[in-house]
Amino acid sequence: MVSDDRQKAKDNLNQHYDWPCVYKFKFIVPTVPNREKELMGMFSVDVEVKTKISKNAKYRSFTINAVMLSADEVLEKYAKASEIKGLISL
Repeated sequence: MVSDDRQKAKDNLNQHYDWPCVYKFKFIVPTVPNREKELMGMFSVDVEVKTKISKNAKYRSFTINAVMLSADEVLEKYAKASEIKGLISL
């Protein structure tokens, strides 16, 4: 079942993007230094990152523009990000 969902997501990405391309990731992470470092460790240093702290400073949103070579690479990033405690993918 999971592979069917992954295939649907891959097909959807392939319909909307021509690889390689700049892909925009959006995440919300609890404002905990280790979690933010974990997220940023998934990407190379040459990505464009914009952050914003929530009103109560409990969360930080990340918009990360990174060059991705394929839909599989995008899905791998999301899978790895899902392992970060408290992270929300948008």
